[in-house]
Formats: sequence, C-alpha cells, structure tokens
Amino acid sequence: MSTLVKGQHVVWANLLRGWEVDGRLWCFRRQGEKLFRTQSTAVAKETFFYRVRELLDEDRDRLQYTVAQCTDPRLRDLNQGWIDWIERVFETRKRLTAAGLSAADRQNIGDDLDRLEKMMVEKWHTGVENRATGPLDELRSGSNAFYDDPEQRNAWITYVAFQYFRTSSLKQRLKADFGSLWNESMERTWPLEALIYSTNVGAGIVSRASNYGCALLEQGSNIPFITGDQPIVNLKTDKDAELQLYVPVSPRYAALMGPKEDIGPLHRRISALETERLNHKIHSRSADQIYGSDPEYLGAVGRLEKLP
Repeated sequence: MSTLVKGQHVVWANLLRGWEVDGRLWCFRRQGEKLFRTQSTAVAKETFFYRVRELLDEDRDRLQYTVAQCTDPRLRDLNQGWIDWIERVFETRKRLTAAGLSAADRQNIGDDLDRLEKMMVEKWHTGVENRATGPLDELRSGSNAFYDDPEQRNAWITYVAFQYFRTSSLKQRLKADFGSLWNESMERTWPLEALIYSTNVGAGIVSRASNYGCALLEQGSNIPFITGDQPIVNLKTDKDAELQLYVPVSPRYAALMGPKEDIGPLHRRISALETERLNHKIHSRSADQIYGSDPEYLGAVGRLEKLP
C-alpha cells in the first residue's frame, strides 16, 4: 500500500522547480500581500485534496449525464471507468462490513481502504507527471522537438490536460460561477468530473495532433515569465471552438499549445509587452499564489488588479 501523503500538490512540484534559484523560488500570496522565499515542494498543495467520497444516487445521475455528453463511445467507456474505479473502493468497504472477519482484520483492511480513498487520484497524477518529465526538461532547455515523437507528445498533452483541471483555483472559479447552485453533490462529484473533462480534452487534442502544435516562447527582454497556482491558462474564451493553452515552464521559456494556424511560429522570442500580458493572465487566473524568480517583479505583478 502506498505511503499516505497528507499535503497533496495541486501543481506539479517539478513544474514549479523551474523557478528555483539555489533550491528556492519566490511566492507572492495575495491574501495578506505576503512575499516570501520557499521551496517548490512547500507550496501549491492542500490536505488530502484528491480524496474521493462515496457517491449517492443523485451524484451518479449527474456523472452519467456528464459522461453521456461525449459523442465518442470509446471516451464514454473510459470515463465510465473513472466512476467504476472509485465506486469499487466503497463497494469493497460494504462487503468488508458484511464479512465475518475479526475486528483486527476489519480495522487493517479498513485503514487500507481509507488510504486508497485519499491517495488513488494523487497516485494517478504522479504517474502522469512522471511520464511528462522528458518533455518538460526539453522545453526548459529551449527545444520543443519532443512534439514530433508521438509517445512524448501524448505524455505532454495528457499532463497538460490533467494539470489544467486538477487545481484548487479552477474549482474555486467554478464554485463562484455556480454561486448558490453549487451543492454537496457537486462537491462530491467534482473530483470525478475533473478526471472526465481532463480525459475528453486530452483525447481531443491527441486525436487532432497533426493540426495542433506546441510553440516554444522565449522571453526576449528582461521580463521573466511567472507561474501560479493555476499554472496553465486558456487564452481563448468559452465561446471559442478551440483551446489555446499557455504553459510557462521557467523564467525564460513557455509553451503555447493550440491549432497551428493560431499559435504562430513554433519557436519565437517575444517582447516585454507580450510577456507582461501573459504574466497578467497567470496572475488573474490564480487563486491566491503566484511564483517567480525575481521578487521585486513578482510582488509588482501580484499587487495588480486581476482581469475579469
């Protein structure tokens, strides 16, 4: 059984590591306007953030509706698999209650199931991250050649899709949008809905990989890229048919993913003005924290008003 990790990262620590200097990066926390130096492993995490909960009938109805919205039967099967995967833990717990086991055995198995509820989604994200290590390293070195290799490209697309939906920032924005309509059922189903949406978006990009590109943006000024607790942002609007996903990976480099005709040259240096615009997008989509390598600049960005 896997080790219990209480502080679960909503942002991959290895992604944040790109801003570390001598093992530390700068963090600006909007609450209290606090600027401090810390390690990538110490921020962008919450206690048992990925814990799954037992579903009620109303939750299953909601999830089945979400699954059914996809027109591809293969994706419907994959997304049903997420639900079955989670439900299996609670079915096992019910059978455990009815089994004629000793109190000690029930306690031991119950502890294992509790650990599963808290860790199974966390472990999934860890596997996705590990497969994306090569593409991330390559982007930081100033190359996007990995995108020509289907295996490496798919690993990166999968990471980007799952990272986009897994954050506390995205969940908070959804709760704000729904307002009083956000209820306990949505609180229980969101961990699964995030997995379903990640699967659909990732599979959609992979299926159109020949039309999609991954541009490497290099800052061409003294303005560094920053990142935040929502480290991937969609530069398009909800009304646009396609996504354009912006992923800063270090103070010097960022990736821009989208239809080739939209993202421009696949390797280009960008101006201070464009860098500032992208940094403001990261700041505006963050929940509470942004991260960088330059404390003076990071603090200046963090004190700006967010875009609507």
